[in-house]
Amino acid sequence: MTKRILVILLFGIFISCKDKAKSGTEIKPIDIPNEEWKQIISEDKKFRIEFPNVEVKKEISKYYDDFNEERQSTGYKLNLQGKPNLNFGYDVSYVAFPEIKTEAEIKERFDEQKEYLIDVFNAEIHYDKILSEPNIPGREINLTMDSTNARLTYRMHFKEPNFYMLQVWTDSGKGNLFNKSIAKFLDSFEFIENNE
Repeated sequence: MTKRILVILLFGIFISCKDKAKSGTEIKPIDIPNEEWKQIISEDKKFRIEFPNVEVKKEISKYYDDFNEERQSTGYKLNLQGKPNLNFGYDVSYVAFPEIKTEAEIKERFDEQKEYLIDVFNAEIHYDKILSEPNIPGREINLTMDSTNARLTYRMHFKEPNFYMLQVWTDSGKGNLFNKSIAKFLDSFEFIENNE
């Protein structure tokens, strides 16, 4: 994924979520994993994932990568800015990379994404782990952006031909950085088998 499109996607989420609520009352953050969530199934029927039961927006954008190849990013986004939730943004998106075929190429794509996030946000990595789901390469990183209270948990999967990115934005100033809602969102992601 090129740096331009990722900057646009991540910066758009971050900026739209960064503003504070303007009400005169303090919003006490809560964790909502047991509240009602809703399942989203991708338009191409490749995966399903659960979001908190608030309006989820679908976004499609086209861009040209560093090799002048046209790519399309499809995403589902939820902004909870001003809502009583420990997390203020949830996002899942995917881009086709049919040219990626080997484990080395998949690892290179994951490494490029990690380095890109560090560069763009001048971020500090808190952890970087390999996910052990059988036959589906995955990686999860957690980082804090320089001079902000924003913390990002970023999970990547590759299932030919698509590169999937899941993101949860948390206000680290509110504490409880590893709340149950992060795990509920990330762990609810699953691929749909062709026979379903």
